[in-house]
Amino acid sequence: MAPAMQFPFADAPSIVQAHQKDDTVESLLLQKIQDVLKKVKGQRFTNQYVNEIMILSKLVYLSITTLRYRRTLGEEYVDLAYVDRQGNGVARLLRRIGFTISYCGVPWVLSKLFYKYKISERDSGLFSVFTGKSFKDVLDSFLNMHLILFYLSGQYYSISKRIFGMRYVIGHEMNKNEVEFKKRSSQNYKVLGLILGLQLTSKILPHVAGYISDRIEGDEEKTHKSLRSLSKKHVSKDLSDPDVLPFIENDSRKCVLCLNDMVDPSATACGHLFCWACIMEWTLERQECPLCRQRSLRQMIIPVR
Repeated sequence: MAPAMQFPFADAPSIVQAHQKDDTVESLLLQKIQDVLKKVKGQRFTNQYVNEIMILSKLVYLSITTLRYRRTLGEEYVDLAYVDRQGNGVARLLRRIGFTISYCGVPWVLSKLFYKYKISERDSGLFSVFTGKSFKDVLDSFLNMHLILFYLSGQYYSISKRIFGMRYVIGHEMNKNEVEFKKRSSQNYKVLGLILGLQLTSKILPHVAGYISDRIEGDEEKTHKSLRSLSKKHVSKDLSDPDVLPFIENDSRKCVLCLNDMVDPSATACGHLFCWACIMEWTLERQECPLCRQRSLRQMIIPVR
């Protein structure tokens, strides 16, 4: 017979609070690492490897905490501890290693796949059920579903923790007032989960209904338009040629991210120009202008023609 769990499983509000604290610490650590690399390798290097440096900061933080059976600052702040899936004992080293590798590495691998194979573009053909949706859109919906499950059940804030069965328990005995407070807070998160679930369902159902309708009606005209759109060739605009977009001045034709002449110059919401590929890769992690830090969503970036 498995031994009874000594401490209760953590609730969603406590886990979110710990995660927010850790996000703050990771941001500070990332800034310190970037400052060091700027001095050692220069600004161009740090701009070129933004994603890799972010992964490095997460790996460093988890290596000195989770992998060493130490709690992160967020976990200490809320008094949380890792246990296995059933709550019968601490999460073993192999689970922690698997979690750390997947948590740090999988987002980086996906970002590289999106960029290299352009599978983040719409109408990629990978998910024909979701008409007009890209692979990344479908992945975002999957992540939202996971978050909704967390809000409803209070289990596994991270997909990596769900895969490797790492759950949190409260590391102290709670008094009656604390128990009641956590119950009320958890109910609020469940309501939020239901609202998000309804919202996600309302977004997905029209695409599924549209797909079924198209299949029944055999909409050939729509198929022909999609094929014609896919057959169009894109001609890159390389600003190393002075005859390409001559209205852009010579001292403004280089991209500050790659420091080369811009290819397919694109403008952020604030008006700054960058290579299309450079600014797309940048906004995978930071939705802001690299120069003035003004908020700049990917869908707000406009190619200059």
